[in-house]
Amino acid sequence: MFFSKKILKILAIAIIALFLALLIRYFVFQTFSVKGTSMEPNFVDGEYLIIDKLSYLLRKPKRGEAVIIAFSQKDLFFKRVVGLPEETLEIKNGDIFIYNKKQNQWIKVSEKYLLKNTKTSPDFRVVLKKNEYFVIGDNRQISFDSRAWGAIPLKYIVGKTLIRVWPLTFY
Repeated sequence: MFFSKKILKILAIAIIALFLALLIRYFVFQTFSVKGTSMEPNFVDGEYLIIDKLSYLLRKPKRGEAVIIAFSQKDLFFKRVVGLPEETLEIKNGDIFIYNKKQNQWIKVSEKYLLKNTKTSPDFRVVLKKNEYFVIGDNRQISFDSRAWGAIPLKYIVGKTLIRVWPLTFY
């Protein structure tokens, strides 16, 4: 009798631990493997990342954050947020500008994460609606991003980069 109670306790603890691990895996953190070169030189093909899925349940994405976009379970993209809801964004002469309504002027987006002299093309303008974001890869010449898809609704942005597993880096 003692032996079976002990086994039942261990089994119950194992089931609870598995349940908690699954909750954390599906609702808090996710691993992500970088595929392709659209985020080079900051993130390279084959790197493993830990994605924070909880933050965007508590706050909105910020400009400059590297995020995961999930159009479906299989269609995952890794891009950088450059345009925020209700902004007018313009790409002109290789640079990105945001119209600041309060100051009634265009402000060049500071992208310190890019290599010097990185240019963005083609020239165009987009007006983002409420809960829409403009995302773009760091490797501007080859990235498939909002320049092709258009604005991304918030519901498709599922998490932000928390840790690069190797080489180890915290964001």
